[in-house]
Amino acid sequence: MRLRPRTVAGIAGIVALVGGVPATAASQAGKPQPQYALLCGVSQGPMGTRGSGPNTHFSMTAQGGKNSSPDGEYDVKTQPNKGDCDSQQNSGGNFTWAVGHAVVRPNEQGTEHANATGTSMVISGTYAVTFNGRINEYDFGAGGDPGSFTDASGTRTVYYDSFGPFNTEGGAQVGNHFRGNYRTEYYQFSDSDDVAGHDLVSDNDRDESCPVGGMNYCFEAILSGQIN
Repeated sequence: MRLRPRTVAGIAGIVALVGGVPATAASQAGKPQPQYALLCGVSQGPMGTRGSGPNTHFSMTAQGGKNSSPDGEYDVKTQPNKGDCDSQQNSGGNFTWAVGHAVVRPNEQGTEHANATGTSMVISGTYAVTFNGRINEYDFGAGGDPGSFTDASGTRTVYYDSFGPFNTEGGAQVGNHFRGNYRTEYYQFSDSDDVAGHDLVSDNDRDESCPVGGMNYCFEAILSGQIN
């Protein structure tokens, strides 16, 4: 069916006024640019753990930028690597990564969902951050997975691993919409200079924030995506 010229003009007017956003505002988004973030923080592990049949339900929060050891949010233009948090020397911005609800099965796998009102990042500003991912490993209460990852800084005992897509709600009109994929890891850490019995200049004391056998867990998240 061919639209009459008057109808076409009417539709164009409606599109330009949807949400009260001028057409010029939408043009500020520009071409998407690669964007990455490295989040380094500390967590107390699962909260409100409860069972329902064979499944375990819980929530979990990690924070960075407010702790004594160098950590926080580092927004970069190149892909971070797993293990980068253990060698950071400078403090980053404040962030909170909040799993509002998660469920894990006996096989240590499950799903996790964001607490969008509780998750905050410097790069997303006032825009809420949402994520919905898959749990790949869950070893809280089981002693972790010792020695499962070793980098130049030391050895991790991993308790939790997850991955999935994330998205900021809004921001496209002003070129601040960040979306992509994430991977998180909660672990405890023993660095190489602990074994040697002395403290190296390169040590960022992350092992003191979340030592093996302690009450806290180190948190690392790598976000890979684009901003527009």
